[in-house]
Amino acid sequence: MTKQELITKYFNAQTEEEVQTSIELMNEAIRNATPEDKETLKAVVYAKNDMLIKESKDLLSQIDSVLATPDYTINLNEWVTMKEYSKRFNLSTTNVVTNWIKRGIIPQENIRTVPMLNGLKLIKAVKYL
Repeated sequence: MTKQELITKYFNAQTEEEVQTSIELMNEAIRNATPEDKETLKAVVYAKNDMLIKESKDLLSQIDSVLATPDYTINLNEWVTMKEYSKRFNLSTTNVVTNWIKRGIIPQENIRTVPMLNGLKLIKAVKYL
C-alpha cells in the first residue's frame, strides 16, 4: 500500500472495524517509516485528531441547542431524568417519582417535557417531601 493510499484509507475510515484497521496500518507504517515519512504520517494523525475534535465540539453544540427551546433553556445540572432523580435522592424506583407527579407533590413548574426527545420528562433536582 502506498503512503497516499494509507492516508486516504485513514481519513475515510467510517465503521469501527475500518477505523481500527486503519489505525493499526498507520501505526505499523509509522514504526517502519523513514524519519521524513514518520513526520508526514504523524502530521496526518494530528490533522485527523484535530478534525475529530472539531466534529465533537460541533456535535456538543448541536446537543446544547436541542435542550434549548424558545421558552426555556434546560441546565442539565439542575434538571434530571426520573431515573437520575431516583438515584440522587435514593428512591427505590422511578415509580415513586411518577406517583409524586400524579399526586402533585412535584409542582408542574418543576417538570419539563422535552418534545424533541420524544416527550422525555425532566425533573428539577431538588428534594421533595
